[in-house]
Amino acid sequence: MEKLTSTKGKVNLLHQGYVYRLDRVLKSGKESWRCVIGTRKGRIYVCGDECTSASDHNHVPDPAKSAASLSIMRLRERAATSNDPPRRIIQETQLNLQPEAVALLPKYHSLQRTVQRKGKCEGLPISAPYGTRINRVNNCIYTEFNMGQEWSIWHV
Repeated sequence: MEKLTSTKGKVNLLHQGYVYRLDRVLKSGKESWRCVIGTRKGRIYVCGDECTSASDHNHVPDPAKSAASLSIMRLRERAATSNDPPRRIIQETQLNLQPEAVALLPKYHSLQRTVQRKGKCEGLPISAPYGTRINRVNNCIYTEFNMGQEWSIWHV
């Protein structure tokens, strides 16, 4: 049983290849989780670290999709805490994935934008390409290339 964070910041539960979302907390203190696939009937109850199945799924688990979801969550966490370039974060996240799981990941450009947005939201310093230097002057970011020319990239 592993807890995942969805794109919208909600907590999901990964258990035996199925992904669940929190449905409600019962009076007894148990949590009722239901399958994230909308028309599916799978439901489990969680009390502490103990899971009990309430109803069976009417579909088979997809371990590749579960691995891809877990990989994306780890990519977001790493992007929020690391100052590494997006390419390195993406490659290291995909390193131990099976080809079936890699095929289910979003396109490289989407993953790259996710890493850049997550780092920007967390206020991490911007990583510059080799041979450049970043300067901040009057709430505007400038880069200085090898040729000594300065170009305005964007306003902060």
